[in-house]
Parts: sequence; structure tokens; C-alpha cells
Amino acid sequence: MKKVKTLLLVALTSFAIASCGGEEKKDEKKDEKKTEAKNEDHEGDDHADDHSTSGGWPQVQQDAFMTNCVDGVKGTPEINGEEYCSCMLEKVMEKYPNAADAINLDRSWMQAEAVKCLGQ
Repeated sequence: MKKVKTLLLVALTSFAIASCGGEEKKDEKKDEKKTEAKNEDHEGDDHADDHSTSGGWPQVQQDAFMTNCVDGVKGTPEINGEEYCSCMLEKVMEKYPNAADAINLDRSWMQAEAVKCLGQ
């Protein structure tokens, strides 16, 4: 039963990653335009773009991952969706600093990480 649950969580996490990947190109173009405009308007200022992070995962993609992941585990009462999904997001962002690369993630790696996140 535990193996089935883990496989389900891996599938849900994969879905969460895939669902936020489609927005990336649109968000990157918007972010580039915003950054260019900010750089022109505020040369010398050190203000970061609201949609980007130092790790290459725009906040909008992190939010999409969390929303999809938490929604996916809602029917499993023994799992705290926020904790599990935050743990998985951290691990995925660490292994795949560029969000686009996470689309092709290693499922066996993700299964092992899901077990770790469930054990916390």
C-alpha cells in the first residue's frame, strides 16, 4: 500500500511540474520585458523582479507547483500537503535549478525523494 501511495505522489508531483512548465516561456518573456524596463528606469537600483528567484524558478512557477501538488494530495488525509509539497519543491529546485529542465526529471530519483519527504 505504501508503494502505491508513493507512486501516486510521484505521479502527482510530476503533474505539478508539468503543469507549471507551460507557463514558463510566457513568464520568461514578461520577466525579460519587465527587467529591461526596470533597468532602463532604475539603472543602479538593486531591486529584484517580483517573478524571479536566484535559483531560476520564477515565483509564479513555484506557486503553480505548490497549488497543483497540494490539490493532488488533498484526498490523502495522512499527508500534510503543504509540508510534502514544500519539501518536494525544494528538492526539485535544488536538482533542477532551471525550471524547464524539471519537465524531464528522473522518476526513480523523484520516488526516492518523495519517500524522504513523506518521512519528515
